[in-house]
Amino acid sequence: MAKLYFHYSTMNAGKSTILLQASHNYIERGMQTFLLTAELDQRAGKGRIASRIGIGSEAETFTPETDLFARIAARLAEGPCACVFVDEAQFLTPDQVWQLARTVDDLSVPVMCYGLRVDFRGELFPGSAALLALADEMRAAGHAVRDMLDFSRPVTLPDGTLATAAFKVTHFNEPGTVRDGIFACQQLTRDTDVWQVWLDPELVLAQTCGMPYRTKLHDTVQLVGTPDYGLPGCPPGYYRSIFVARAKDNRPLSELVRGCFAYNEPLSQSGWSAPITHLSELGLSPDTLLQTGAHAASAQSVASGQADLASLDLLTWLLLREHTDLGEVL
Repeated sequence: MAKLYFHYSTMNAGKSTILLQASHNYIERGMQTFLLTAELDQRAGKGRIASRIGIGSEAETFTPETDLFARIAARLAEGPCACVFVDEAQFLTPDQVWQLARTVDDLSVPVMCYGLRVDFRGELFPGSAALLALADEMRAAGHAVRDMLDFSRPVTLPDGTLATAAFKVTHFNEPGTVRDGIFACQQLTRDTDVWQVWLDPELVLAQTCGMPYRTKLHDTVQLVGTPDYGLPGCPPGYYRSIFVARAKDNRPLSELVRGCFAYNEPLSQSGWSAPITHLSELGLSPDTLLQTGAHAASAQSVASGQADLASLDLLTWLLLREHTDLGEVL
């Protein structure tokens, strides 16, 4: 999937050198690139990107009036282009950054921008501010700052919507806006395996269940905090799961476990470890198991009669009650 990248640093830090090297890597493999630079910057001559170490390349120029989406679309119409490189990206207008984001999404070509983040007063350039908000990946001094806020296995509601989508709608009016210092992701996806996310060396922040952390992640990641959702009957520092069964099923827990127990996955604290431990302490164990892959799917399987009970973390249950009709069925 094509992405919008922003590589930023201070002056004389080698940004143009990195850009030219990256472009050369494409060309060396038989691919074509498209280079753009600000017409305002003519230190190496008009329409030229050059490094202090002596390498350079011709480039097309842009002004604040340039429609970059149209310019890049026209270039792609001429022939294949593997990547677009933009030098002096601090001189982009916010509208042009949106045009680059649209280029990535609609034309499926990666765009790599290189520029300063702040001016001599320490204030963000308008173009750089927009890139910080919209870029899918950012790099400072060679270190990735991937926009990767992973909400570990977000709840998929029965109508197909995501709890993370609700998070986005609730917290941001539109992609690229900022609230409480957090930049809105340009897109929200679920096509990456959570273990790939959790173990990614470029990960900035993620949320995981207690079991994956305790069993596999504790030597790899750093624990920075535990969310306090203010849940009823769950004081700070404590955790709470609940058993759910069909509303009209009045059997006690000891009889429900003789049926089918639905759980999301074996490495779930709330869906598997906590309830199985609790049942074991009571001298009980489910007769039949059904692995569903998600808390919401477990709840749905109980509602449909495929399973007799399931265990959910309390937050998931409250979300399901608020956004679905499962609160009336279970």
